[in-house]
Amino acid sequence: MLGRTIAGNFRLLDTIGQGAMGTIYRAEQLSLGKTVVIKLLHRHLLGDKTLSKRFHREARAASMLNHPNVIQIIDFGQSDGGLLYIAMEHVPGRDLAEVLFREYPLDPRRAIHLLRQVCFALDEAHANGVLHRDLKPENIMVSDRRNMTDFVKVLDFGIAKLQDSDSGPNTFQTEAGVVCGTPEYMSPEQARGEKLDGRTDLYALGIIVYQLLTNRLPFEADSALGVVTKHLSEKPVPPTRIAGEVPRGLESLCLTLLAKDRRMRPTSALDVAAELDRLDREIEASRLRLQSMPEADKTIVEMRAAQLAEAMVLRSA
Repeated sequence: MLGRTIAGNFRLLDTIGQGAMGTIYRAEQLSLGKTVVIKLLHRHLLGDKTLSKRFHREARAASMLNHPNVIQIIDFGQSDGGLLYIAMEHVPGRDLAEVLFREYPLDPRRAIHLLRQVCFALDEAHANGVLHRDLKPENIMVSDRRNMTDFVKVLDFGIAKLQDSDSGPNTFQTEAGVVCGTPEYMSPEQARGEKLDGRTDLYALGIIVYQLLTNRLPFEADSALGVVTKHLSEKPVPPTRIAGEVPRGLESLCLTLLAKDRRMRPTSALDVAAELDRLDREIEASRLRLQSMPEADKTIVEMRAAQLAEAMVLRSA
């Protein structure tokens, strides 16, 4: 396909990646001379009406969203050769999985900066009746702009679900018998094939918070079924038991997002963003206090619990 022109306007330059549904190319938009990304549905899937409909649903869902932290759809349709395509903006940079792999541990304030932008993208989607259902670090691009470092774009609404017109507000329904998503990031209600709402994306966000804090997934197993079973039945190990130096507030937020019962999670992505703002101010204030302390007061001494208790008794005496 390299070198071919799609819909008379997009010349395919090279392959970026490939998934179960399609191949992704870097391309040139001939009318404007700019770099874009083209996703083409695999040719052998063109006869599957369900998949073709799902492919167009991705384009329709993403095209409804208009926010700096969400990938922008330029065009979608069917080429002269019958190929289904989606044209979207080209986002330079690295995905969050690569950032985590190369730069862990991340400063907590940097992690908060990244997570807040993901929250804003989710809020835009949920406000427009779109549920992502496959949020993970590989679908979060991080790049540096002239006026901002670590600028986030949330990508790949490939299994996004539009709100059913006959459902209540913020309610989504999977197709009967179909479970979509990546097992490591799948909420308990998603695994059970229940009606979904925005809190299922917040659960996936909790997994990402856990990874940023520990560089590990909370649930791992030898099979997809084993991972899903743990999502349904096991509690995650608190991040402080793995990474040690983790802000308690971030750990608390992470574990709240990972609640098995969605009623125990925050109600919206904006609520999570507000809590992240509070934690950022708290961390900043704590660091300013430490900087203003005399040098003699900055010494950190490691003690066992019994030693600390003894020291406190001596101090009070």
